[in-house]
Amino acid sequence: MNCRVAYLAGFMDGDGCFFCNIQKRRAKSDVLIIKTGLEVSQKQSAQSQQFIKDLISLYGGRYSERKGKYSPIVVWRVEDSNTLLKLLPELIPFLKFKKEQAQLLLEIIQIKTRLKPFTIRSNEDMLKIASLNDTLGALKNKQPKKKWTAQRVQQFLAESYRYSEEGREDFYNKIRASSAGQSRGWRSFY
Repeated sequence: MNCRVAYLAGFMDGDGCFFCNIQKRRAKSDVLIIKTGLEVSQKQSAQSQQFIKDLISLYGGRYSERKGKYSPIVVWRVEDSNTLLKLLPELIPFLKFKKEQAQLLLEIIQIKTRLKPFTIRSNEDMLKIASLNDTLGALKNKQPKKKWTAQRVQQFLAESYRYSEEGREDFYNKIRASSAGQSRGWRSFY
């Protein structure tokens, strides 16, 4: 298995990407979501398609095709936090150029998954993730493109009722009411 992971690490160093995106939820303007993952892209060929399908059978994820600058590209993308929590620690020792990016992503995912689903992350957790994301972006030379920097997240949290003490208390009261059968479920308070 180490041979496969080392082989994948070589592709990640060359044609891979570790990412974290912070964005507003489309339906609601007061909810931030965090998307994390990794992807490998290759120029489309029979071998690259088979390589991507082999990665999917070994590690999960999904296959997609997109238009490249000169030719079509095939992409393997993994966004599932549980898969990433298993894969990244195996991958990190073999990475040469993107080791620090992988370590940052692992730390972000650990913070992100520390809390139960549908809970509001503390402001400190959100700011820590945003700060780590800024560092990840700087390593990838993508910092100027990032819309949700730590500074912007901090401003958003300060202005958002949802992330205030009263907003969090409201949120948890609605969860309690939902579990007591007094509400239509978790969607009613999103």
